[in-house]
Amino acid sequence: MGVAASMTITLMKDQKLWGLIACHHETPKYISYELRSACKLLAKFIALEMSCKKDSEDRVHKIYLKSICAKFIEDISQEHGFAEGLLKQKDNLLELVGASGAVVCAKETLTTIGKTPDLAEIKNLIGWVETQLNNDIFYTDCLAKHYPAAEKFMEVASGLLVLAVSQMQKHYILWFRPEVIQTVNWAGKLDSSVEFEPDGSRRLSPRNSFELWQEIVRLKSLPWKQCEIEIVLELRVTLVGIELRKINQQLTLALSATKMGFWDWDLLTNRIIWSREHEQLFGWVPGTFDGSYESWEAHLYPEDLSSVNNAINKALNEQVDYLHEYRVVWPDGSIHWIEGKGKFFYSEEGEAVRMVGTVIEISDRKIAEKALHKLNEQLEIRVLQRTQELELSQAELGQSEALFRSLSECSPVGIFKIDAEGKCIYTNPRCQAIGGFTSAEALGDGWMQFVHPEDLKAVLSLWSVEKSLDREFSSEFRHIHRDGTIRFCRVKTAPIFSGNGQLIGHVGTVADVTESRAIEKMKNEFISIVSHELRTPLASIRGSLGLLVAGVLQNQPETAKRMLEIASSDTERLVRLVNDILDLERLNSSQVTLAKQWCDAATLMRQSVETVHSLAADNKINLSILPETAQIWAEPDRIIQTLVNFLSNAIKFSPPGSTVTLRVQAMVDRVLFEVKDRGRGIPADKLETIFGRFQQVDASDSRQKGGTGLGLAICRSIVQQHGGRIWAESVVGEGSSFYFTLPVPFEVEGEKKF
Repeated sequence: MGVAASMTITLMKDQKLWGLIACHHETPKYISYELRSACKLLAKFIALEMSCKKDSEDRVHKIYLKSICAKFIEDISQEHGFAEGLLKQKDNLLELVGASGAVVCAKETLTTIGKTPDLAEIKNLIGWVETQLNNDIFYTDCLAKHYPAAEKFMEVASGLLVLAVSQMQKHYILWFRPEVIQTVNWAGKLDSSVEFEPDGSRRLSPRNSFELWQEIVRLKSLPWKQCEIEIVLELRVTLVGIELRKINQQLTLALSATKMGFWDWDLLTNRIIWSREHEQLFGWVPGTFDGSYESWEAHLYPEDLSSVNNAINKALNEQVDYLHEYRVVWPDGSIHWIEGKGKFFYSEEGEAVRMVGTVIEISDRKIAEKALHKLNEQLEIRVLQRTQELELSQAELGQSEALFRSLSECSPVGIFKIDAEGKCIYTNPRCQAIGGFTSAEALGDGWMQFVHPEDLKAVLSLWSVEKSLDREFSSEFRHIHRDGTIRFCRVKTAPIFSGNGQLIGHVGTVADVTESRAIEKMKNEFISIVSHELRTPLASIRGSLGLLVAGVLQNQPETAKRMLEIASSDTERLVRLVNDILDLERLNSSQVTLAKQWCDAATLMRQSVETVHSLAADNKINLSILPETAQIWAEPDRIIQTLVNFLSNAIKFSPPGSTVTLRVQAMVDRVLFEVKDRGRGIPADKLETIFGRFQQVDASDSRQKGGTGLGLAICRSIVQQHGGRIWAESVVGEGSSFYFTLPVPFEVEGEKKF
């Protein structure tokens, strides 16, 4: 069916198209002016009725919202903060804007009401909203359009209304509305089929033109009404006013408590407003200041008037804050110090129109500053004295430290230091020499690399125990040097404590005991040998005398005589042994002072030969002397003792009929003595050891030849005491030669030897 006639009437609301009234007829039809006017009047009446009804509903709703807002104001006024007042009426807070959920944010403390997103989501949302706020409010009925992350919680927060009570303090109120899935009916579907006339023009059809179709709308909430926006802004004004009043009360209390005065100077009228505290600071009765600049000047201390005016003018000209200290004279004549601070305010033309500031009394501070200045002067004098004392102490400390370092660096004993954690932090040169490491190598645990592997575990175990008990530590262990040398060391440590008794480390000493251990070993061996050598003749003497005392040999006079001879022989041997031991010990311990003098070597040689002449005759040995003119600086008795010992040994170990030769040879800086025999000879591995104590080529020689085993050791000590050298050369089966040299000094007791 086609349309031959059509009439459309518009329905307007708030000067916006609200809807249409469309009339169609299948045949052409003329509509008169009166009918059209009536239809227009009907449309206006309908629009007016709808507007009145809507306005009436809005007024009623506003009145309801204002009643809710009034309750909030009453509660907030009685509470310390706005959040506490709002949360006393949680349901009304939601009802105020028709929300399903809300969040009150007071200084980043979040309180949720009703249905809201998670707290983490809310914090992120607030961070985003802070960038969107304009005029202290933000609202939308499609949050996901602006904030895509909101799609995750669209069921509770598709619509958002945010009120910023104070952005500086982060005070916010957020309201949420859930998603409302709408099915919207539309007329005049765009993609519907269109019919055409034979001439190609469109055929109008009421059925097609107003065909209904539907659309599903998501991610949107019910829109926020204008009255809801207005009441929220009114709530903010009220909240801010209440907060300002509270702040003003707090400020008034603070000014009163701190005795701070406030002033406001109108530069255009030259009138000044003082606070109550300001008047009190100037000694005025509150309410008596007349507000004139002249009255203020009249109370300034005369000497300070020009400096105050200069400070004000400087702040004005340079457009900086005013700060100055000056004195005022109270009506009772007392003088008080005041600190004034102020700030100029300017018009759009840049002209100063107002100055606002504060004053506080600083009389006590000035008195304190004066006293402090005096104390500073006294302190400077004391500091100067203390500095001089400190410089002197530092100089003494420097000398002490230098002395200590010198002592440590030159100490014959190794010194080291360990921190509280057991790490080495210092070693002196002697410690490094004993341990075989450098200063850097010893740091930390580095010194452990130079301890013998067989000793390290035991040392560390003992050190750990003593360290845990804060006790002294002592141990002996071996160090291995890089060249493989092994040195025995004795280590001792002691803990170091601070003034409050806290352990701060350990200090220790290390001594090289390699030689002392060797000497101790030699001593033990010597005692063992001496005990053996003494026991043998004593046993023989005891046995012989025992037989005689028991009367066993009473009827055997020859055997008894033989026993007495054995006891006598062993007694002489025992006396010789004791004398040799005592003589050797005196020489080695430097208890013997040599009485040196110039001697003729040939004379000493003849005296020595005469001493052993009977022994040579008994053994059928020929003695040969090859003298040479030579002067020696020595003690003659000790040289004769040495030569007699050499000759006696040569005689004892030479075959009958052989010759023992004694010769001397003068050299450039020394004199050489030689005793040569044709005896059995000495093995090469014994040539050095025979000069030791109780050392003989054959153990039976002491019994057969009657020696003590100490003769050559005594000879060596005598020669070394004279600064000479002693040695032997031998070929087994051919004989031996014993040598010693004596140095020839260039000067002796002021005399020169040429």
